[in-house]
Amino acid sequence: MSTEGSKEEQIKSNLEIVKDKIPIILKEAEDLKLKVLIESANSLEEYIKKIGEKYSKVEKYIEDMNEACNNMFNFMRENKLGKPLKIAIKDTVVATFHINELCGLNAIYIQQFDNGRYEGEMKDGKREGHGKFFYVTGDYYEGEFKNNCKNGKGKYVFSNQDVYEGEYKDGKIHGKGKYTYIEGDIYEGEYKDEQRDGKGTYIYSNGNKYVGEWKGGNKHGKGVYYYHDKSRYEGTYVNGKKEGKGKYFCHNGDMYEGDYAKDKRDGKGVFIFKGGDRYDGEFKNNYFHGKGVYKYKNGNKYEGDFKKDLFDGYGIFYFKDGDKYEGEWKNDLKEGKGTYTYKNGNIYEGEYKNDHAEGQGIFYHKNGDRNEGQFKEGKPVGVHLKFYANGDIKQIKFKKWSTWYSINVEFLNYYLFLFYIYLCLSKFIFFIKNKY
Repeated sequence: MSTEGSKEEQIKSNLEIVKDKIPIILKEAEDLKLKVLIESANSLEEYIKKIGEKYSKVEKYIEDMNEACNNMFNFMRENKLGKPLKIAIKDTVVATFHINELCGLNAIYIQQFDNGRYEGEMKDGKREGHGKFFYVTGDYYEGEFKNNCKNGKGKYVFSNQDVYEGEYKDGKIHGKGKYTYIEGDIYEGEYKDEQRDGKGTYIYSNGNKYVGEWKGGNKHGKGVYYYHDKSRYEGTYVNGKKEGKGKYFCHNGDMYEGDYAKDKRDGKGVFIFKGGDRYDGEFKNNYFHGKGVYKYKNGNKYEGDFKKDLFDGYGIFYFKDGDKYEGEWKNDLKEGKGTYTYKNGNIYEGEYKNDHAEGQGIFYHKNGDRNEGQFKEGKPVGVHLKFYANGDIKQIKFKKWSTWYSINVEFLNYYLFLFYIYLCLSKFIFFIKNKY
């Protein structure tokens, strides 16, 4: 048998094998100024018989057929002619194939739809196996198909150049995969119904990274968020935000451990500063807010109310040297009514303003005396009533430069008198020495 005859027989044999499984529907497309012969599997076989005497004619027919099909689909895609195509082929899933591939028993089908074109393997008239789908939007998918849907592993390139590589189920991203965004972000992990769901890692283009659990496309559950400045959060998320218990390690050495709500420190927690200071108490919107204890590295300590990181409300401040203030605060300053106890036993009780005793107050001396009157910038001013431990009461007038320790006019006169006696004695002794 001649070589040309053998090739003809091979073509006929291959067509006989696939004609019952693969529909061949070709239609004249007047709208596209392209002409494709209308043939069925049987008539095509008859046509091949007629021209089989010259294999070159068969080969030429194959080339013309493929070129016409390719030109038609390319023209439709480039000119976005989804609607005219639907009119031309009605609602039928139109399938043709490269006959030269078919003759090699490796059929490649072409299906044209309103939303794009499919090229790939088919089974029982459905997309099955490996294939490519070119969308009219410019998107592109290549991978596995089953039951006319993306199923299995595949790669999807979006028109904006985002890329997904991974698993599909029933036409949706489902399973493990990797999504690379054109901006530089990368997610690699588990998906469910086209959304990040399960365990996965998201790397941000700015250098941040999240490793943990996801649900419905959001960070949800336990995870670790690494910031590009070397800070780190470890804890729970709800709907993409920090919520519940967590730890935050700041790049400067500070550390927080406690409650979070809506992405902020909120509830009870502990904040430890790199320098050694420490706050234990309530938080709100990332601030020390509510009841708390602030311990300084140097030994000082404050217990009481906070408002936006400041002492505000009622509180007690313990000084490392033994002094103590208990009373009202505002904006980190003693303000209102308060009591200051000195380590030596003296006590001031009264009004404060701008962190100083100011207004009406009482100063208790450790020896039992006390004086009552006005204070300004921490010092007694004006006329005070002095109550002595023995029951005596006197009026004392303080000058502006007087101190807490009752240096008043009465005491000043006393000290001046002693100094005068000292000068007189010194002069007398000098006279005696010179005379004798």
